[in-house]
Amino acid sequence: MRRLLAKIIFRIVECERIMKLLSRAMDSRLGICQRLAIRMHCWCCPGCSTYELQLPFLREAMQRVDDEKNTERIAKFSTEDKQRLVRFLKSNEPPPE
Repeated sequence: MRRLLAKIIFRIVECERIMKLLSRAMDSRLGICQRLAIRMHCWCCPGCSTYELQLPFLREAMQRVDDEKNTERIAKFSTEDKQRLVRFLKSNEPPPE
């Protein structure tokens, strides 16, 4: 029973480590040892393998949510504010204080 519990705990810790590596791999290139650890773990762990496949979708979904929030903020600007912002961006002047 203790041995089984130890295996389960090790597996959970290992999966958490792999999930962090997978997330980090989205932003930067990992070393060969880290990439190999991910490959070997995902080969035998269906949960982490599924997570790896879903991660790009999750990232894109979160970016879309963020884009929609920004669009809503921009939509709340008055027409005059929008025009002033466009003029400012085209003028290359330093921002007003």
